[in-house]
Amino acid sequence: MGFFGRLNIGTKIISVVSFIVILCVILIVLVVSFFASQTLERESDNLLSNTAARYKNLIVGATGEIFSSTISANAVIESMIGKGFTFDEGQLINILENVVDTNRYSVGGFIIIKKDYTQKNIKGDHYLLPTGEFAILSIDEDAALGGVSTGIMPKDLLEEMPSILNSLNKSSVDMTPSRQVNIKGKTQYLKAAIVPIIQNGKHVGVIGNFLNLEMIDDILASPGLRVFEGDKRIVIDTNGSIIFNSATEERAQWRSQDLRNVNTHPSAKEIVEAAKKHQSGIYTYTNIIGQNSKVALNSFEIWPGTDLWWTVVSLAPFSAINKPIVTLQIALVIVGIVAVALVSLVMFIYIKSTIASRIRHISHTLFEFFDYLNHKIKVAPEPLVIRGRDELGAMGEAINENIASTKNGLQQDSKAVEQSVATAKTIESGDLRARITETPHNPQLNE
Repeated sequence: MGFFGRLNIGTKIISVVSFIVILCVILIVLVVSFFASQTLERESDNLLSNTAARYKNLIVGATGEIFSSTISANAVIESMIGKGFTFDEGQLINILENVVDTNRYSVGGFIIIKKDYTQKNIKGDHYLLPTGEFAILSIDEDAALGGVSTGIMPKDLLEEMPSILNSLNKSSVDMTPSRQVNIKGKTQYLKAAIVPIIQNGKHVGVIGNFLNLEMIDDILASPGLRVFEGDKRIVIDTNGSIIFNSATEERAQWRSQDLRNVNTHPSAKEIVEAAKKHQSGIYTYTNIIGQNSKVALNSFEIWPGTDLWWTVVSLAPFSAINKPIVTLQIALVIVGIVAVALVSLVMFIYIKSTIASRIRHISHTLFEFFDYLNHKIKVAPEPLVIRGRDELGAMGEAINENIASTKNGLQQDSKAVEQSVATAKTIESGDLRARITETPHNPQLNE
């Protein structure tokens, strides 16, 4: 007989019921976790995709503001050129400073007019490059209105950003590469939006507006954009170069570096390849410390016609995404433990107070009855108190009937035996008229 077989019936019932409840709790945890994880996966995909689109819209809004104001200023200049105006330096300075000062994402701007047009149509020689081009640079040193200073375009800036002069040979809107440059002793992280100035189909110059990338980087790093714990926002170009990175401790270190060089994991290469193809979607990314994350990509053209594309990489660690599931599982386990404890306690109290006590009472009465049958005791046990009409109640009634019947039978047999003994003694004394009148209950005594 095993251990379970040695347990009393109440313990067996409680054990079986508790085991069934535990199995049910485990099944509930598994089923709820499965469906919750499926739902969470879909919702996290949608949420990350929406955040990537949100960050894209933020960047597109900034670049759109830069290009729109620059194109508007360019239209004014081209209109004046078309009417045959002869510019003085102050007019161009006013136009440029107004563009820079009224644009919140602008850190500065420039106007460069080719040498042949400058000589004929611009009065003054204060802002001429050694090669003869008219070139002014305005820098906004104050975020509020005002605070714009203008001077000749520094030679070292043109050397750091050769694409500015190269744009004089392009007839379409363009942007310079993203760079950190030193302007008036201050390091600026910027990218210039350049719009050509056209006269009768002839390219005579450009007007440019410096997009303040540092400001956008700060906005993307803002804790207010956080959706998941530990999430990050990265923006790369089609070559995989990092433009923006919300991880403040790594921002300066990673800026303009190839993501594949920063992180050699194959997932980084997959993301760069998707950016090259201008693909958006959900990917898996493993960072440099081996943490797995879910990533939403959103590729977009910075400005129509530039053919310059950026890709927003919105990533969140799987541990943060799955945190609600883990919390739910812990809650279900705790509730399950409490449920098992409560069910076991209720079953214990019920079985002990009803079933177990009745069974013990019946068992005790039966053993006394057997002792009575075996003449170990002379007094028959008291009848059972019937507390229910269930199986135990029916058993108790049957036991009571048998106790009463056996008690009466034994008493009847005892009287018959006593009379038989007395009759035998009477006959032995010579009185042959003595007869046995008592009828025994036991058939064998009748014989």
